[in-house]
Amino acid sequence: MEEETVTSSEVPVTKVIEGNTEDIIKDNKKEEEAPLDGEFIKVEKETAEAHDGGSHTSRALPVEDEKPSTVEQSREVLEANEKINELELELEKLTAKIKHSESENAELKNQVSLTKEKLEQQEKNHEDLETNHKKLQDLFKEAEERYNSQITTLQEELQAQESNQKELVKVKESFETLNTELESSRKRMNDLEQELGLSSSDAKKFEELHKESGSHAEAETKRALEFERLLQLAQASAKEMEDQMALVQEELKGLYEKIADHEKVEEALKKTTVDLSVVKEELEASKSQVLEIQQKFTSQEAKINEMTEELNLKNVSEASVKEDLQAKESELEEVKSKLHELTLIQDELEKIRKEKEAHEEEKKQLSQQLQDSIDKVTQLEAELTQSSSRNTELESELKTILAKSTDHEERANMSHQRSIELEDIIQNLNSKSENAGKKASELELLLEAERYRIQELEEQIVTLEKRCKDTEEGSSIHSRKVTELEAEIEALRSKATVLEGALEAATKKEQELTESLDLATTEKKQLEDVSKKSSEQLVEAENLLEVLRNELKVSQNKLETIESDLEASGIRETEVLNKIKLAEEQLEEARAKCSEYETLHETRTRDFDLKLQESVASFASRDTEAKSLLEKSTTLEKQLAEATEQTVLLKDELDQLLLIQANLENENENLKAKISEAENNAGKLSGENEMLVATIIQLKDKVNELESEKEFTGQAVDSHEKTIANLTEQHSRAAELADNHKRELEQALLKLSSLESALEEMQSKSSQHEEAKLKVTQELAANESKLNDLQTSLTAALTEKDQALSQFHTSQKEIEDLKEQLSSEGQRLQSQISSLMEENKKLNETHGNAKNEFQTIITTLEEQVKEHTSNETSLKTELEHLKVEIEENAALKTNLKNLEEKLAAAQNTIVEQKETHSQKELERDAALKELEAKKESYLHLEKQVKDLTENAKAKEQVTGDDSSEIKSRDIGSNLTTTSKRKSKKTAPSPSSSSSSTQIQATDDSFGTSIKFILGVALVSVIIGIVLGKRY
Repeated sequence: MEEETVTSSEVPVTKVIEGNTEDIIKDNKKEEEAPLDGEFIKVEKETAEAHDGGSHTSRALPVEDEKPSTVEQSREVLEANEKINELELELEKLTAKIKHSESENAELKNQVSLTKEKLEQQEKNHEDLETNHKKLQDLFKEAEERYNSQITTLQEELQAQESNQKELVKVKESFETLNTELESSRKRMNDLEQELGLSSSDAKKFEELHKESGSHAEAETKRALEFERLLQLAQASAKEMEDQMALVQEELKGLYEKIADHEKVEEALKKTTVDLSVVKEELEASKSQVLEIQQKFTSQEAKINEMTEELNLKNVSEASVKEDLQAKESELEEVKSKLHELTLIQDELEKIRKEKEAHEEEKKQLSQQLQDSIDKVTQLEAELTQSSSRNTELESELKTILAKSTDHEERANMSHQRSIELEDIIQNLNSKSENAGKKASELELLLEAERYRIQELEEQIVTLEKRCKDTEEGSSIHSRKVTELEAEIEALRSKATVLEGALEAATKKEQELTESLDLATTEKKQLEDVSKKSSEQLVEAENLLEVLRNELKVSQNKLETIESDLEASGIRETEVLNKIKLAEEQLEEARAKCSEYETLHETRTRDFDLKLQESVASFASRDTEAKSLLEKSTTLEKQLAEATEQTVLLKDELDQLLLIQANLENENENLKAKISEAENNAGKLSGENEMLVATIIQLKDKVNELESEKEFTGQAVDSHEKTIANLTEQHSRAAELADNHKRELEQALLKLSSLESALEEMQSKSSQHEEAKLKVTQELAANESKLNDLQTSLTAALTEKDQALSQFHTSQKEIEDLKEQLSSEGQRLQSQISSLMEENKKLNETHGNAKNEFQTIITTLEEQVKEHTSNETSLKTELEHLKVEIEENAALKTNLKNLEEKLAAAQNTIVEQKETHSQKELERDAALKELEAKKESYLHLEKQVKDLTENAKAKEQVTGDDSSEIKSRDIGSNLTTTSKRKSKKTAPSPSSSSSSTQIQATDDSFGTSIKFILGVALVSVIIGIVLGKRY
């Protein structure tokens, strides 16, 4: 019974010990599964077999302990119970730890999923960054193209400015040439005035000769009458042309009227042939005087021929007048045929007396024409005074314009300097664009580095996921093993009675222990590798932080450069605003000048209207004078009636005069050569007149262009005001952006400080980890020593087992010794197991700490990635701001270009105005000279008229004996008056040409009327020449 009680008491002890050992092994397995993956299967089997061996030995004890006392057995039972309680407590702790590790595994899974999501987000962000980077590169390319286009436009503007300067130089040269031409024209006018003075002296000589040979000049009177008729017709046609400027039909009517007048003249000639027979007797006495008179008349006819040739040249140069000339040529042919008929009608000169009344009417018309010419002279005098005043005004204007031209030259130099400044700005912008390209390349490198970092993080996450999967598989395997171990424990209990199986199991356990030692060494190596990896990761984190610091420094430098660029752009904006203000001032000056020119034009038109009114009044006053002259002409007609009685005597002298005419024709041929030379000069003058007309037309076009440019400049000023407002708004926005950049910089500095503090914490943790590693290595060394002891003990146990097998049946005492040794070895093993458990706990703690550290590193890296993304966004915003600034600069440059173009246009318009003023001055000077010449000719004519009136009064006082001489002298005076009229009508021919130029300036249609008048005068002159040769 005692033996049964002992065995019964020993069996539960062994069961409890086996349960405790199994629980301990399970806890050890669960704790070692995470770092050692699937290599713990052998350890579990060895521990299970060890427990089986213990149970066999414990079951074999009751067989061998039959002799010891029950007291010792009770003590052992109490000790075993205490150990069981301790083991149960440890089992509870181990279960709690297993649950904790499972929760940690779940947390790790959640973290892995979160890291995956974050990685996906980072990939998306990375793709977005790549797309944005490509966009930025495209924008940089576009900006470079814009800058290149702006450079080309600026170069074109510089070339345009240089061309404008060249044009200014040409304008100056043209001014000098115009001045020289003015001086040459003045010299010509002086020469013409001298020639007019000579002609006036010749006219006086003619008057004296007519007074001396008045009684012998009846043939001359006939020619004078013919010329007067022709002049009357020309004046009538001129009046018609003045009334109807461009109506050719009325001109044709005037021609038909002239033809009718020619027919009347023919009839009058038939009547005067009778009177000529009486006058021939008187002409014999004055042959010598008539010869001189004829010579002078031939000179006048030569001048008339010169005028006709000039008119022919003008008619050839103008295609529009060809049709009129053809009509006139047909009329000339008719007149020539009529002149042939006049030779047949010389016998019918007796009928001239009946047509004296018609001659008197014609004389009245001539007197009226004289009055009109006097009125015109007064008008011309008034216009001369006005033109002189205008000349003074124009000279003052020229001076102001020259001063303005100097100012414009200075402005052109300023614009050239501005263009140089703009080129410097463009070069700076190009350098900035290159810097921006370099920055973009640096950003690309940073992005690539971040890509590599992200890939490394992804690899780390993959490894963590694999480890988590391995730990999950290990936990499942351990759970299976626990169930298997429970089944094995039950089997071992049934096999506890068999000692041989127990010994074999002990040998197997020894082998498993050797394998577990190998596993422990491998675990050591793995832990060392993990520690190395953690140290490497720490080094990488430090490197990343250093890179981030460098990037922050670079970003700070970039921000400083951006701030400097913003300041420079602000300075440029101020410069641009100043330039715009200057341009506006120049535009206002141009407007003021245009308004001044308009007021001057209005005042001149008013003055011209007033002068016209004054000329009309002067014409009215001269009409009264013409009436008085008509009364005088009636008295002269009475004297002509007395002179007709003497025509019979002058018939004999006509034959002699014909001989004299032959001599005069020879002289006429000599004079014609001189006339050809004068015609060439006249052709040159006509070319100059045409040039003046063309310049006047150009001036009109330029005035219209100036008006259009005024409107355009007004619109441009409005647009510039709008652009200035936009620039001020953009400047305020730029200031706000600069403030935002400063705030972002401050935030970045705060982040840097936080990163530095995190770095310090990481370094402290790394130092702690290194200390923990040292401790782990020390503990591992202790474990190795213990394992060596275990190996020695195992060898001893084997030897003892061998001895037990040999001495099993011989000595129970040796078995009891073996029991004691086994119990001592079990205690040692338990102590070793507890130490290993503690070591495992420490390793788990270090593993958990390492995990936490990895998580912190991952979080820090994620924060760094976020900071990188924020830095990239900030850089993008900075690039966008730079682009906006570039666009603003481009807009400012375009505005500057527009302003410079407008300035150039204003300068061109001012130069054109100068040219127009100079041309006007030249035309006015020419008109003044012509008017002065006309004045002198008209003064000579007035003097001649006064002399004639005095002579007539003197002749009336002479008594009857000298009546014939008085009559002849009166006839001579009439002839002189007619010659004066001829000289008046020949002298105003240049004035008519000059007035024609003025009329052409005002209206192109008036030129055709002048040409028609000149053609009529030509026809009349030809008729007079033919009649003069016939008689």
